[in-house]
Amino acid sequence: MTLRYALPHSDEMLVFPRKTLLHFERYQQRRLWQSEAGGPLFVRTVGKEHIVEQAGGPFARDRRSRFSFIPHRPSVQACIDEQRQLGRHYVGSWHTHPELTPRPSKVDFRAMSELFQHSTHALNAFVFVIVGNGKLPASLYACLWAGDEMFSLPWAGIPYASDILSVRV
Repeated sequence: MTLRYALPHSDEMLVFPRKTLLHFERYQQRRLWQSEAGGPLFVRTVGKEHIVEQAGGPFARDRRSRFSFIPHRPSVQACIDEQRQLGRHYVGSWHTHPELTPRPSKVDFRAMSELFQHSTHALNAFVFVIVGNGKLPASLYACLWAGDEMFSLPWAGIPYASDILSVRV
């Protein structure tokens, strides 16, 4: 399966190939003892498609519990440097939630805002994915984060539920 998301206000697509979705599935929190996991996302752009070829993490030194995930920044940076050498661009991050229909928490909003503001990048927005514990793609939440605005991404062909959500962090 390949999952495609229409990017707002453009004819471009964000594409999650089977390999990336299998990585997400591997870390879904389907058992009570499983901790949140996550890591960086990397794309290769082909025409108008931004293909998420690699989902990094989790890393051994991440701090993980049932309801929280704090990435080990030096491990994330080493992964970003390695993927850059392979021609892939860092575009955001993913993590899991122990719920069927995941949505960003207040902690997620703060983390997204800080990451976007404190990262060196030339992007208009970062990609953020939250992986729930149900069947994919229904249990996958994807959005673009642009400073203080979040654009929820619908699967291709499904109308936007809400185009922009302004968030105070």
